Amino acid sequence: MKRISLVAILLVLFPLVTFPRISIRIFARSKPSSLILTTVKGDCFLFDGASGEVRLSQGETVAVTRYGDRVIYSTMSGIRGVSDSLAFTPAASGTLFIVRAPGNSEPEKSLGGMLTVTSFPGSLRILNITTVEEYLPGVVRAEAGRYGPSDYYKAQAVVARTYI
Repeated sequence: MKRISLVAILLVLFPLVTFPRISIRIFARSKPSSLILTTVKGDCFLFDGASGEVRLSQGETVAVTRYGDRVIYSTMSGIRGVSDSLAFTPAASGTLFIVRAPGNSEPEKSLGGMLTVTSFPGSLRILNITTVEEYLPGVVRAEAGRYGPSDYYKAQAVVARTYI
């Protein structure tokens, strides 16, 4: 009876457990005034504070540009808007975005989690809000390269997790 009670309690509480979320500023060095975002896996929602929610299908691209203290966005399907901030939220887990800044020397980024975009003095502030578990593979790949020995990847993961 005690085992069944314990299992029942765990089944009720486990869905309430969440992984801690972290915020990472994207393109912090180059400070872009515009960006291009494409959903490459799954759908997402674009929330713009002014008009509400827009569903973006897989493969859809959105251009975002800073205009004073606001941001302007335009989808390839013709939806446009102006807002103080934008939030790109996955419709389901596993959604991936590719983000690039036109005319920027930094490579495009493949990201999971949620993205927020706001105007910042002289640039856009782009934050990736995600879990440590979603963030670590990208950090390890960026630091260790693609073809390193497996022990190097393991060591890099420990270092990255410690730093976070």
